[in-house]
Amino acid sequence: MGRFIIDKPSEIGARQINVIKKAPISRVKTQVRRLVAGEISPSELMDPGKYISEDSALATLLGTKDRRERPKYFTPYGAAASDWFVLRRKWSEEIVGDETPIFEDEELILGSENTTDWQTSTTVVPHVDEFVDLSAIITISQKKNILLTKVQGRDRCRKEYISGGDYMVSIQGTITGRQPEQYPEEEVQMLRTMLELKEVISVDSPILNRFGINGLLVLDFKIPQRKASSNSQQYQINAVFEKPIEFIEAEATEKSNTIQDKLKKLNEWVALDIGIDKAASKIKI
Repeated sequence: MGRFIIDKPSEIGARQINVIKKAPISRVKTQVRRLVAGEISPSELMDPGKYISEDSALATLLGTKDRRERPKYFTPYGAAASDWFVLRRKWSEEIVGDETPIFEDEELILGSENTTDWQTSTTVVPHVDEFVDLSAIITISQKKNILLTKVQGRDRCRKEYISGGDYMVSIQGTITGRQPEQYPEEEVQMLRTMLELKEVISVDSPILNRFGINGLLVLDFKIPQRKASSNSQQYQINAVFEKPIEFIEAEATEKSNTIQDKLKKLNEWVALDIGIDKAASKIKI
């Protein structure tokens, strides 16, 4: 592989040189070929903007707004995952510490027994469990609530729109072990724990996010056995969309804050009107 020697122009700073050094070699070769062909000038060759493409780190270094977001998940081969299905569960664990005596006196006297009570320290540790599947197939369906009434003498029923139906979600996926002959015991146990929860489960997926689906209430699930497969486990989940409690609380808080802001502005207008009326009453005509 040849090495390209580029003279540093006076107007090019160290920052631009570092950007070009970090650029993919294929991009540098392309720019050099264009320079030799006379398509670009030497100043354009040293332009850092010419090397911003697939490498988001270069865009971050230059401070440009047009840069890609960091991928959320990666495949086992290190590539960025374009799709994913995540079940998320948040829970807290209380860790109980040792009991310590509460002394009546402020000073601790060794060997004294003038204690009134014992106190136990507890620490709340938050945890987040995630079940991730990068190849799950998700199907979203909706059945509207329409009342069909049969009318005598008419070939067609009378249709009355009642309301829109719930989003029904069906997920089919396969959990694969890390080794050729290793059954994914931990992943299957994690999935089972989440599916057996008696509450709404937080969910994250590109296709679900497009429909505003951030929580699922599991209706039923299937974990079938498949022959001649010792390192994989198929699963199927049928669920209905329901907002998680944390989203409902956040929406209620936001709505309450909006109402409080409106009341505050209304009170300011009322106080202003009262002040204007008092000022007007003192004016003698």
